[in-house]
Amino acid sequence: MKSFSKIGRVVLKHLFTKKQIFSITSFERSGGIKTMERKINLPLDPICLEKEFRARVVNLPDRARHYKIFVWGVEIGLIEIKLIPLEMEGKLIDLVCQAVQGTVPSHIVIAEKKHWDYDFEQFVQEEINIYSCTNEQKILIENIILAK
Repeated sequence: MKSFSKIGRVVLKHLFTKKQIFSITSFERSGGIKTMERKINLPLDPICLEKEFRARVVNLPDRARHYKIFVWGVEIGLIEIKLIPLEMEGKLIDLVCQAVQGTVPSHIVIAEKKHWDYDFEQFVQEEINIYSCTNEQKILIENIILAK
């Protein structure tokens, strides 16, 4: 029998294979930017809850990257954490705890739209990473939520 964590990753992989995540620009639609096939990863290593996600980053070489963060649990369903400058940004643990209301998610999904140039051509690719929360991470999130 598969564990709940594995079943959740399979369900989310199927969902994110079909779901439109990022809007398509007119430049992408016209073929000015070559769109690569979406990559969906199921990392076995836990996600770092201390990683920071900023809504607006300027003067950095990777500022063209776009992130979307989702949390999922059987009780809460799929919730998108919208990154809003100066309001909803910072450490992933804080974003998750702000987004869920009393229920701890079992999975965290990070979607990233990557842009790059190669041989005078521009490329774009969506990469989705589906993480299962470890028991320690669930306890940490629950303790922070309860402390509020």
